[in-house]
Amino acid sequence: MRRQRVGVLRIGRRMASAINAAISSHRGPLPAKEREIFLRPILCAMMVLAWISAAWAGEGASIIPRPSHLAYREGRFLLRPTTAILADAQSRAAAEYLADVLEPATGWRLQVGDLASAGEETGCVALGIVPGSDLGPEGYGLTVTPQGVRVEAATGAGAFYACQTIRQLLPPAIFSPEKVEHVEWTIPC
Repeated sequence: MRRQRVGVLRIGRRMASAINAAISSHRGPLPAKEREIFLRPILCAMMVLAWISAAWAGEGASIIPRPSHLAYREGRFLLRPTTAILADAQSRAAAEYLADVLEPATGWRLQVGDLASAGEETGCVALGIVPGSDLGPEGYGLTVTPQGVRVEAATGAGAFYACQTIRQLLPPAIFSPEKVEHVEWTIPC
């Protein structure tokens, strides 16, 4: 005898077995039609919850963890092969990390330089530690303009998490382990 698949969504075998065991223990095995009638509201509820969570995720950027404050402005910063990553001594490791994780997908090895010697350079990603700030040990401030990206963090850990956010704000192709052609590497302001 051939078994029927129940419902629109494919549920795992363990979950289906657990549901069937719970139903069966109550009054014996259910025929396929009754099982489908029983499972349909559960599957519909799961679909509605998935739809609601997708709608909530659609509000703004999908950044994990969710920022405590996020404000969008007009424009985008365009990452180019000539973009420099500037850092002070405490955030240098985070800057090197950012250059490392951007290289596979973009195909560019962005130069990491010293923030103190750069002055008011535009077209760069600048990472700096602000001692005594009220950001918390892993907190950071991230400002994106069409002229550049500015990170202010309380510690090196905050600078590292800011780099993670920068990566998440870029197009999803940035997570590719191989070079991706024909992508405009932009970060929303």
